[in-house]
Amino acid sequence: HKRLRAEKAQFLKNWIEAWESKDIARYISFYDESFSAPGFNSFKSWKRHKEKLKGRYGFIQIRLDQPFLLVHADKMIIR
Repeated sequence: HKRLRAEKAQFLKNWIEAWESKDIARYISFYDESFSAPGFNSFKSWKRHKEKLKGRYGFIQIRLDQPFLLVHADKMIIR
């Protein structure tokens, strides 16, 4: 159980680092192409939106107080 928690914590840390550093290719690699986000009709449109956000902001900072992680089979949901 501890090993799994450590792996997921590292995954989350890497995801945060990718977005905060605006490394879009690395950030997008954390998502499966079947990922869907509210307000976007496809993965490609969501990806284009994220690419535009990269240029819009001088810096990106993510702060998670108490993340909720749900892991089931090969999927993980973080809220």
